[in-house]
Amino acid sequence: MFKQSIKLVFSVWIMLFAALCLARSAVPIEAVPDIEVRSLSGAPVEEAKVRKAILDAAASQNWLVAPAGDGRIKATLHVRGKHTAVVAITYDATKVTIKYQDSVDLKYGVENGVQVIHPFYNKWVRALADAIRIQLGKL
Repeated sequence: MFKQSIKLVFSVWIMLFAALCLARSAVPIEAVPDIEVRSLSGAPVEEAKVRKAILDAAASQNWLVAPAGDGRIKATLHVRGKHTAVVAITYDATKVTIKYQDSVDLKYGVENGVQVIHPFYNKWVRALADAIRIQLGKL
């Protein structure tokens, strides 16, 4: 009987925690500062190497990429078959920029003139930016 009570209490706590996670309110979309590109030697970096660094970083974080024109990449992250985040990545030999483009089931909206979204979006984009910085650091 005691074991059943503990299991019941534990189950209730798990359900409450899951409900709180799902009920997170939207937060402002965090701007990702431009990522500076420079080689270890200080020599100029070829744009093709910057592109490869972005592609490698995106793959390491499970983002799917598609070309979107010269110096542009569209990156899409699908999470659990339910949530989708899409960012536009622009790059050249000196910098990489990541900006929100679209999303599905991430509570995107505009409140008082501010773009808001589920907090996990910011986490995923920060991880992508960090992975890009790491790959660029290898140039």
